[in-house]
Amino acid sequence: MNSHRPEFIADTMLQGLGKWLRFIGFSTVIADNFKMARLLLLANPSLIFITSSSDHLRELGEFTAFMVRKNSIAEQLQEIDNHFHIFQRLNLFTICSLCNIPAQPISREEIRDRIPEAVKNNFEDFWICPGCQRIYWQGGHIQRLLEKMQRMGIPIQ
Repeated sequence: MNSHRPEFIADTMLQGLGKWLRFIGFSTVIADNFKMARLLLLANPSLIFITSSSDHLRELGEFTAFMVRKNSIAEQLQEIDNHFHIFQRLNLFTICSLCNIPAQPISREEIRDRIPEAVKNNFEDFWICPGCQRIYWQGGHIQRLLEKMQRMGIPIQ
């Protein structure tokens, strides 16, 4: 198995899959259109283009591309894992689900005016996206996502 951590471009038709790849810790650009995807691949040929279009797959012969055939995100993630072994390299909730930028730890004091009082009182660890400034903490939404990941067959620890 290649030890390189794969980075992806998701076809615009696979936005949901792209967001889930971010949740599990894989940099994933969600291309607005096929032209944008081609330009990104020209600039960085190590990116892996994920598509559900056989036409797009055919047009990208010189680049690494992967076609998902399943419809559900759980099955699509399994297809990608079968090929790229991503489940062996999970890094959950480390990438902003909106911006695709790694979140950075930040102290509660630095964001105290930006989070609800209940969050300030109940959580100690926080992360911020340097791009969009979105603040993350391990609240109930994280537990719900972890439970969903287990139901989807993602082997979380």
